[in-house]
Amino acid sequence: MKNSFSNTILILGVLFLCITTVSCQKDKTDTFDITQSKWKLKYISINNTKITPLERRWHMYVLEFTNDSFLQLNLSVNSGGGKYQISSLGNITIALDAYTELCCDNDFDLQLIGVAKQITTYKVLGNKLIFKGSDTEIVFKKKFP
Repeated sequence: MKNSFSNTILILGVLFLCITTVSCQKDKTDTFDITQSKWKLKYISINNTKITPLERRWHMYVLEFTNDSFLQLNLSVNSGGGKYQISSLGNITIALDAYTELCCDNDFDLQLIGVAKQITTYKVLGNKLIFKGSDTEIVFKKKFP
């Protein structure tokens, strides 16, 4: 009897945590201005395969929207950027074309730039910025100072 009660309490606790976690991941796309934050890369996904950078130093893989049409993305060795356009809420195009040859020092950097070119939509869930394209995804987390 005591064991059954403990299991019930445990199950209720886990259920509460699951509900709380899901509610914290509320869709904020229509109320959150993505250009007012810096974003730290979590991973990219190509054909449902997650790929994470080998190194994660504080300055690497940070996305910042510098004005109403330009963005900057720090990679492993260099920073660069390009243009973006939000055509309507949740719809975006990104053109990362302002990098030097040193920018793409590794395969991950090349993959990231390739995936970014395929992005067509974005969504803000909790503190994550999720870009999606055809069979691709880039997930950033809001960077706090």
